[in-house]
Amino acid sequence: MQSLRTLTLIFLIGIIVCGCAPHRKIEKPVPQSGTLDLRGFDLGLVPYLMLEGEWSFYPEGLYSPAELSIQKSTLLEVPQPWNTLEGLVREGSSTYSLRLLLDESQLGTPLVLKMRTVYLAYSLFLDGEKVVQVGDPSRSSFTPLVKPNLIEFTPTSTEVEVVVQVSNYRFFKGGIVETPQLGLATVMHSQYEKNVGIEVILVGSLLMVGIYHFIIFLLLNSNRSALFFSLICIVLAGRFAYTGEHYFNQVFPNLSAWITLRIEYGSLYIGPYLILLFFNSLYPQELPRWILKVMIVPTILLGLVLLVPNSHWFSILLPLGQLVMLLSGLTVIAYTLPMAIYRKRKSAWLFTIAFLCLFGTAINDFLYVVNVVDTGFIILYGMLLFTFVQAVALAVRFGFTFQQLNILRLDLEEKVEKRTKDITLRNQELEQQKEELTAQTEEMTANLEYARRIQEASLDSVDYIQSLFPEAFVLYFPRDYVSGDFYWFGEQEGKKVVIGGDCTGHGVPGAFMTALGQAALDHIILGEGVIDPGEILSRLEERVKASMQTQVDGKWLPDGMDIGVLVFDEEAGSLAFEGAKIDLVFIRNHEITRVRGSKFPIGRSTGYGHKTFKTSYHKFKKGDRFYVYSDGYRDQFGGPEGRKFNAKPFRELLEQTAGGSLASQYRELSQSFEDWKGSHPQTDDILVLGLEV
Repeated sequence: MQSLRTLTLIFLIGIIVCGCAPHRKIEKPVPQSGTLDLRGFDLGLVPYLMLEGEWSFYPEGLYSPAELSIQKSTLLEVPQPWNTLEGLVREGSSTYSLRLLLDESQLGTPLVLKMRTVYLAYSLFLDGEKVVQVGDPSRSSFTPLVKPNLIEFTPTSTEVEVVVQVSNYRFFKGGIVETPQLGLATVMHSQYEKNVGIEVILVGSLLMVGIYHFIIFLLLNSNRSALFFSLICIVLAGRFAYTGEHYFNQVFPNLSAWITLRIEYGSLYIGPYLILLFFNSLYPQELPRWILKVMIVPTILLGLVLLVPNSHWFSILLPLGQLVMLLSGLTVIAYTLPMAIYRKRKSAWLFTIAFLCLFGTAINDFLYVVNVVDTGFIILYGMLLFTFVQAVALAVRFGFTFQQLNILRLDLEEKVEKRTKDITLRNQELEQQKEELTAQTEEMTANLEYARRIQEASLDSVDYIQSLFPEAFVLYFPRDYVSGDFYWFGEQEGKKVVIGGDCTGHGVPGAFMTALGQAALDHIILGEGVIDPGEILSRLEERVKASMQTQVDGKWLPDGMDIGVLVFDEEAGSLAFEGAKIDLVFIRNHEITRVRGSKFPIGRSTGYGHKTFKTSYHKFKKGDRFYVYSDGYRDQFGGPEGRKFNAKPFRELLEQTAGGSLASQYRELSQSFEDWKGSHPQTDDILVLGLEV
């Protein structure tokens, strides 16, 4: 990693040094007072001239070259929208004119005039003859189209008149907004082909990288960073395809300006939020969650406005898109990445360098769009570096994973070898009863520890639970190595299922019952697709009876479980609940409510005859908190008098600690339990599930 960092820094320093190398300055002619004087200038000295300067401007009309002499003109700095002039609106038609003055020696040399971005349609005349039309600028049949054009001509006189008729309707700026270029035909065509080749290669590379990361996401669906990065690549590939040389306008000539403009601006409106999601998946502890909640509102608004037929609306919201990009970028640069570096997160310094480059090129593109700078679209190169860093980070991540696997393999081989030696040594010492008993005890402890790991592995991970409920906690304290309490989280038919159970006993017998309960729930919910809490409990009762052969020699075995089932339908805003001797507690606006479950347990005899379980339905609101718990907490002995904690004080404790976040409530419940228990042994397994919707 250190050598890779050094190579990257050397590479960046090399770029800076090369960029700062001195260049021979050539005095280039510029348009002045509507005239570009090329006399005495050798066009072969430069790749092209930027026709940036004063053009003659005839507002509010499409005038033919013959009509210009009788029209009143002014001077307009090109490039810039004509609505920057006082008294002109963005919509309408205007005419530009530029007179080229040449030497006799320059006649007969093929030249190319490159018209770049002109909003939104235009016709171009050379010496009074129309040579190209992009879209249709006439008011009656106005058709917008944005694409560069190379106009080749061979001057036959020492004065060439360039006239451009431009129309714009329904867009927030009109006119020649990107500097035209003039150069030798061979040089200009070569430069164009080079630019197109680079763009095609880079767009194709971004698409392949995006598809590659999307496949990684499909194979490893827990890797959300791969999904968001693939979307970033695909969205920006679409933008790059329809900016710069607009080569894909030639590949798909029938694609309207309505679509191409939305591809261009849509990437700027949606891209920043995708980048926030990407960094949130990489560094969830470092990216503030509030920025995601704040930025989703303008992002959705901008996305919806893109669908409005009139381009006027999405174009005038550009400042809002700029603000979203600026705030998103500054959050990542000023807080997320520095915190990731400080906490020594993987590849944080690499992403910092790459994102600074990407953010800088994005700012450049925005300034270019509003005509503050004339550097062209360069975000493609920032994205290229960002893609390279993501590829490096992915390789580092895979390399680290393989390294960890190798370490685990070597450790396992070492443990196997050590265990073999221990067994051999024990076989030699079996004659002594004490040593035999010690070996058996150690083996039993190891098995219990292994059983504990197996049981923990069978329970859902915190990451999975928080993917269903971002605000949730699981207070889970087994009394022994293994527990008779268990929990089950899942999702079926778009509904989220939460289950907490308390099996008969604790330790190994209780653990066997939890395994039976978990397997039965997997079959009932995931296999049979049952999501009604009452029906789940009824079928669980049948399976437990069938599995345990509950009645033997006319006597009912006391094995079974208490269990609570919650099914959340977020779309409908409703909760379905039923419990088998377990109640539901929920807190809304600091007020606690208890929903009683059935009086019947699962499995063991109750003396109440036929068991029935009936689902109850409840509406919930955002911010409601729900709790399901076993009887372990309330039955714990402790305090100064060594008595039980009891159910009512426990509900009061839930209400008292609900003022803060669920994370703080988890800490307070844990600390309260330890304080109450003191030196007393733990009475039973502890399970408390808390979640917020």
